[in-house]
Amino acid sequence: MPVKIARSAPRPSFGLPELLVASTPRVSLATRPERREYSRQFGSHPGNPGLIELGTKMTRGIGQDYDCEGELKVNYDDSLDRDEAGNGLTLFPLINQSLGTPKLLDWMMSPSEKVALIFLLEHLRPKVAIEIGTRYGGSLQVLSQFCHRAYSIDVDPDIPRRLEGKFPNVEYLIGPSDQLLPPLIDRLAEEGAELSFALVDGDHSAEGVRKDIDNLLRFRPIVPLYIVMHDSFNPQCRLGLIQAHWSANRYVHAVELDFVAGTVNSAPNFRNQLWGGLALGILLPHERRGRFEITGRAERTRKAAMFSPEIRFKQFTGRAKRTLPGRVAVKAKRMLIG
Repeated sequence: MPVKIARSAPRPSFGLPELLVASTPRVSLATRPERREYSRQFGSHPGNPGLIELGTKMTRGIGQDYDCEGELKVNYDDSLDRDEAGNGLTLFPLINQSLGTPKLLDWMMSPSEKVALIFLLEHLRPKVAIEIGTRYGGSLQVLSQFCHRAYSIDVDPDIPRRLEGKFPNVEYLIGPSDQLLPPLIDRLAEEGAELSFALVDGDHSAEGVRKDIDNLLRFRPIVPLYIVMHDSFNPQCRLGLIQAHWSANRYVHAVELDFVAGTVNSAPNFRNQLWGGLALGILLPHERRGRFEITGRAERTRKAAMFSPEIRFKQFTGRAKRTLPGRVAVKAKRMLIG
């Protein structure tokens, strides 16, 4: 059992030289000026404010202001949004500040996924990027911020109108990705384009994911190319990731299925389903040498979740409901387990 050391007790030196630190007189919290401005609050009740948009300044210490513009959103268990209830922290102001905007578009990723995507794009600064699956433009707002030129592929014909004027450096391609991606890859190859980032978040069937990845793998990188795939924890998406022909491409150096691990969803509409997670494939301009295999650092966690009684029962009921004997069996099982 760890030993607790009181603050007043002398601390062990661990063989390190002692450091002298200048101190300043303590200031009572009651005398510290602090200013908070909340422009809007949304929620099912006062104790569950949901989305809070913070004002531009808060006071830190004496006479030192710091920026705190942005959004703070927590989805509690009793939230009215059945797609998000119980998912916890969703937004925090540092995300807004990193993108330079007080208001984000609807972005269907967890905080850790958002932070990982911002980190990659902020450091890569791609000249060319591709997004497969745009929906409300949540991820596209990050690509547009850090990329010189981006291509958005989606089947929804309303996306260009919905996002009109928001992202001038984005070209919208409307239609199935398995039809639009191959000619785009060919065009970029002919141009000698420095494609260095792609986000796969469109068709979530195993076959759809596999096709999108295999089409991207047709491109021979001339700069490091990072392929990020959303919902890598989902069984169908993960199967597509595994079935893609990564090893056949000699420029693929690493594939990690759980760059950011997914979760067992808590929201009522997706209860006990496996969603989220970011997989990452890394392609380099030179051919790999030596060993290659797909890795998944959270695979044991995922399998443990998959074989939990709660999730196995949900899978059983989902299959059984399609037949009359199955419906009888499901009803009987529910009566037995209460």
